[in-house]
Amino acid sequence: MSDGSKALTYGLSFNPRPHMVARYTVLCAVLTAVSSLVSWLAVISIPGGFLGVGALYFASIFYAVTTYWFAGWGLVASFFGAFVGSGLLSGMPVVFAIPFAVADIWEPLIPFLFLRVVGPRLGLDPLGRNILVSTRNTILFSLVCAALPPFVSGLWGTWILATAGFVPPDAFWIALLSWWLGAAVLLAVFVPPICRGLSNFIEDRGLACHGIWS
Repeated sequence: MSDGSKALTYGLSFNPRPHMVARYTVLCAVLTAVSSLVSWLAVISIPGGFLGVGALYFASIFYAVTTYWFAGWGLVASFFGAFVGSGLLSGMPVVFAIPFAVADIWEPLIPFLFLRVVGPRLGLDPLGRNILVSTRNTILFSLVCAALPPFVSGLWGTWILATAGFVPPDAFWIALLSWWLGAAVLLAVFVPPICRGLSNFIEDRGLACHGIWS
């Protein structure tokens, strides 16, 4: 299949294939369990606790690709994975774990909207298959989908962590920088080859969401 040849079949329709919802519900449950585990492992692997969350928080890669492929279901799985894995299981109170999980949603949501709405007009495949086919595509993805989202989520997430007492007040900007740069590098380096290698596999099995919920 040529890059972008099916770009118009993907968008933001609410539920274009209603018969698939039951299948996606099961898939979402599995993705949520995996997301929770990956999120928890990402947190416990971080030297020094939450302060370095961006540098090695590899769960952001999982959030991104599952949202590109499974749309709303990927976002749901990412939210609950972050809420449970990097929140509750890591000792964060519920009152902070919920808004902290929202921070992790910005990283896959912004690129998802860009790839579904604007990307096809600029030659980017909605499932990210052709990010690496040209320098232009790679730079465009790196700026809009890898650099921008972690900055937005980093501002929100670092503020939550500081409010919860996980990040000292005088370390706010260091934590933000760590989150932003670390996540941006992870997304720019790992997401494009994963999308290139697995998107066709996902699509050929009818698993890729054409709209938000199906």
